[in-house]
Amino acid sequence: HLIDRLYDGAGTLGMIMNVLDPAGRATDISTQIRDKVSQIRMKVGRKVAGIFGALEVGAAVIPLSTLITTPTLLTSLAYIEMKIMGKNISKGDATKVGLEGLKTCSTVLAGDFVAVAGVSLIFDSANVLGPIGTLVGALGNAIGLGWWRYRRTVIFGEVMLEFAKRDFSWGGEDKYKVIQECKQRAIEHHMKLRKGYDS
Repeated sequence: HLIDRLYDGAGTLGMIMNVLDPAGRATDISTQIRDKVSQIRMKVGRKVAGIFGALEVGAAVIPLSTLITTPTLLTSLAYIEMKIMGKNISKGDATKVGLEGLKTCSTVLAGDFVAVAGVSLIFDSANVLGPIGTLVGALGNAIGLGWWRYRRTVIFGEVMLEFAKRDFSWGGEDKYKVIQECKQRAIEHHMKLRKGYDS
């Protein structure tokens, strides 16, 4: 408490600082706590996105999964990510936010979203060849596109976390830039998990 003694010995300036400084310290502590809670929420959200990524790979064996299961999985992920970030949002509103986020991601990251969906539909079309075609399509979706489906899911999860963190806006920043940054963070996080490291 050397600082307190210095303030006490500094006359009027010391009295002013004794009034102002504790308030400043309280603000700093409050900001630190808020930042720590946000970090924990982001960490949990990323783990959940990884789980949904695995579910998305598993669902790939279902014919036409890109049209049937993928939208449901991704909008459900959006809802859970909103809740993890402490947002009081209904499932219906979260679904709308998720669909809008999916549309935005498809525009900004067409290679990761639109191209993967297109190739997946090509694999799905193999079912017209009968049971063997269905099997080939399912294996192509799960094995051939598995990594890309997982990657798309974790990127989408990261975008939803960031969007919720910013209170459902891009905070005046270029959304294309923010989404590219989200993509990079998601890929880096995934690589850490693959190497056995924690985020």
